[in-house]
Amino acid sequence: LAMGGVVLYIGEYGGCGSTDDHNTRLGLLGTSMRLVNVNDNINATLQLTNSAAASFPATWTHSAVGEIELNSGTAIYGYQNIVTVAYEKVGNGVIVVVPDSNGSSKTPQSYYNGLRELIIRG
Repeated sequence: LAMGGVVLYIGEYGGCGSTDDHNTRLGLLGTSMRLVNVNDNINATLQLTNSAAASFPATWTHSAVGEIELNSGTAIYGYQNIVTVAYEKVGNGVIVVVPDSNGSSKTPQSYYNGLRELIIRG
């Protein structure tokens, strides 16, 4: 992160993972973002409005997703006031948080250009 990398943190919830443990790890990584509630089957839309936004697809699908408490992070995708993908600058890099591994999280290569742009323009 200090050199300008990206950590793509994909969490889980409930029976698939401990939210408390994920939040502990997120804190150890240096971000104040935290995982919270779980929602089902949503098609989140791009919320990011900075110049990096042009490098992201318009949507991120989630067959099950937790909500992100931003604190000092910035929403990338969301659905009806629910933040579903977010990032926070740490050093010269960024931490991107996705609360669940379903849906578009299984094809992160579709988002690589956007993730790189967060370092440069985020």
